[in-house]
Amino acid sequence: MPKQKAKRDITWEHCSRVDPANRNKVKCNYCQKIMFGGVNRMKHHLAGTKKDIAECKVVDETIKQLFLGLLMGFEEKKAKAKDDECFEVVSDEENTQLDGTLNPFVKKRTQTTMNRTVKDREPVIRGIYQLLYGEALSMNLVKSPLWKRALKLVGEYGKGLKPPSYHEVRVTYLKKKVDSVEDSLKKYKDEWKKTGCTIMSDGWTDGKQRSITNFLVNSPSGTVFIRSLDTSSFAKDAKKLFEMLDALVEELGEENVVQVVTDSASAYVLAGTMLENKRPRLFWSPCAAHLIDLMLQDIGEGPSFKDTIEKAKKVTVYIYRHGVLLSMFRSFTDGRELIRAGVTRFATSFLTLKRFQELKIPIRELFASKDWAECNFASTNDGKLVENIILADVNFWKAIKYCLSCVVPIYKILRLIDGDVKPAMGYIYEAMDRAKEQIKENFNGLETRYKPIWKKIDTRWDMQLHRPLHAAGYYLNPSLHFEEDFRADYEVKLGLYNVIEKMYDRPTGINIHEQLDKFNDSIGMFGLSAAIAMRKKTQPAKWWLSYGDECPELQHLAVRVLSLTCSATGCERNWSTFDHVHLKKRNRLEQQRLNALVFVKYNLNLNIRLEKRRERGETYDPICLSDMDSDDEWITEKEGACLPEDNSWMDVHECFKENEGTSRSKRKRGPRNLNKVPVTVTNEKGKTTLVDIDTDDDFDVEDVDEARLHETIIILEGEEVDVEELGPF
Repeated sequence: MPKQKAKRDITWEHCSRVDPANRNKVKCNYCQKIMFGGVNRMKHHLAGTKKDIAECKVVDETIKQLFLGLLMGFEEKKAKAKDDECFEVVSDEENTQLDGTLNPFVKKRTQTTMNRTVKDREPVIRGIYQLLYGEALSMNLVKSPLWKRALKLVGEYGKGLKPPSYHEVRVTYLKKKVDSVEDSLKKYKDEWKKTGCTIMSDGWTDGKQRSITNFLVNSPSGTVFIRSLDTSSFAKDAKKLFEMLDALVEELGEENVVQVVTDSASAYVLAGTMLENKRPRLFWSPCAAHLIDLMLQDIGEGPSFKDTIEKAKKVTVYIYRHGVLLSMFRSFTDGRELIRAGVTRFATSFLTLKRFQELKIPIRELFASKDWAECNFASTNDGKLVENIILADVNFWKAIKYCLSCVVPIYKILRLIDGDVKPAMGYIYEAMDRAKEQIKENFNGLETRYKPIWKKIDTRWDMQLHRPLHAAGYYLNPSLHFEEDFRADYEVKLGLYNVIEKMYDRPTGINIHEQLDKFNDSIGMFGLSAAIAMRKKTQPAKWWLSYGDECPELQHLAVRVLSLTCSATGCERNWSTFDHVHLKKRNRLEQQRLNALVFVKYNLNLNIRLEKRRERGETYDPICLSDMDSDDEWITEKEGACLPEDNSWMDVHECFKENEGTSRSKRKRGPRNLNKVPVTVTNEKGKTTLVDIDTDDDFDVEDVDEARLHETIIILEGEEVDVEELGPF
């Protein structure tokens, strides 16, 4: 029987080959975009799924729906090919949710299992929610992959499972899990030898004014929690802090550590200088996120900023103080809020102004409506004041636009360096320049408007933030180095040469300078078509690992510099970990056991987060500031947890040898409080109660109204508020 000719893919009718010999390089017939990945990637481009490729802006809607249908059919065939699971932990609601692969275009379909058809699910669910409600567990627990995994294992085991004992959970299996996590971290430690790493530290103070410092290690694969130390006796002693940092460098291996990042307190600045003097090949850097936040504070000290923020606070407080008015407000804004949990101390005020700008029309419609005119609030003095701000004060809205023109580009840099999706060292230098240019453009080049803002930015940058590593990262970043506007000026070259001189001996340094010419002129592997095409498509450090083998010394330098983080925000994310594992019911744990729990929880969450990114195919352009989205999942900090007294290093294995302690104390966050939002709940009789909003529980002001009937929310004037993340400015 003659062999049938393969059916031609319909996608070729809508695209063409750029190179007749290469089926993977294709061009869209509509928008003329050239891409790699062949017809499969072109399908997603034409369907607008945004899966690893931008959507076509020109294609007709009919064609778009055609390719959506093709992709949906393909996904359905894949789903039918999978074997049924014996135990399902997916709810009916989740079965109708959108699949992550083609979200939001393809629905996820699952087959009904025998258990689900025959057995009564109700008693099981009743037992689960009674556990959640009775023990006051977070509702977010049911979203955790660990929760679903545990339920699946229990279901597969069947009847006769003996629950773990208190001792097994507290000692036996905790120790096993610590050992398991440490084994899983070996891949990170192996990576440190190749790419180098950054030691990050940050501290907080508990209710008894004891200073606790967390230590983590960051590399391109992620952040690893190491241990914590009680620094109460030497929190301001530079020499003792130096000895503490030096001991950790010695433990991890000086050859593996490229940089140590701490806060910018004077004691740490001096300690960092002493560390660099003892270990001349190591860099100390202040936390860039903290200094960017202070940069925003400097900008916000202007009188126009203060007056505008004060008016915005008055409006926010008044709306959220009255339940009826709050309900009216939500009806005009389609449920959108003016507030959310804040991300950083000084950025939150500007984020609130951004939300005011986004909701300008519905807010003005509310105070110009018949509903407002007929309600009792409109006749009160406070109500008239708020109405005047919204409707009559034209300068209020102009001032909001002015404030945002100044700070939004800077805030987006904060999001860039605050995230850990990709190392930011290769981008911060260029990002700062682009932010300044954006501010200038926002004011149409009028020097009297943008120069005062530039001056405040440059003061922080020149005196505290800028480091030679930033310039070296900018120079060695292939996605920036070969751009037409790349400028290797005196400051950039001096920073690069200082890094080379500091990290390498003279013969190696000379080799690196010679190899720089090959990189600059794209000679050898640097000039391959693949290397040129991948300059912007892969992380800079990975690019060097792929195409820098002809220049081994320069490759070693580039990989180590471009693998670095710029901030210690990973430490701050860990405060929420302390809070979760150290509640009132657990405050008898000795400090070592608490450290073991934090060690396990933090590193487990790290793996979960990486898995989610792989599932979503998460990518973004680090230098495109408008692409930066907020990630509150690990950034949030909370108050209320504490640590027992212990001035020794916290060894995760020592906790299995000692008895429980009895210390009880509440802690409060030190210099930077990034998460907890205090609100006052006021009932009809005027009695107030302070309530802390836990962002991990998806808090909504409406929840308090429902739970406390007629009680309403008062947002304290000094609290930190936030808004939805910023889109492109």
